[in-house]
Amino acid sequence: MVKVDKKTRTIAFKNKDGESKFVAGPEITNFAQIKKGDRVNVNYELAVAIDLIKTKSDGIRSKVETNTVTKSKADEKLAEKISNQTTIIADIVEVNREKKLVSVKDQVEKSRQ
Repeated sequence: MVKVDKKTRTIAFKNKDGESKFVAGPEITNFAQIKKGDRVNVNYELAVAIDLIKTKSDGIRSKVETNTVTKSKADEKLAEKISNQTTIIADIVEVNREKKLVSVKDQVEKSRQ
């Protein structure tokens, strides 16, 4: 790590792309143990799963976001695993097989107005 800002809970570190910043949320309980010069392992994983269901229903469309955190104990080496999952139920507007893109109609936002 090249910089740790305790007030904003921001960690700056060098990686193969240059320098990146990470803001540690309140779920990272061992933040006080982190100091400049520490080596940290950061794994960022992204996965997308699509379940297509053909239906004639005009039922409720939704967007649900779920966050889970697995923390290290106070006497253990600092480790945190943060998982974010977004589940969207929406109508498909277009499928572009060449670009591997699926466009969906955003009915969730319209229903809030």
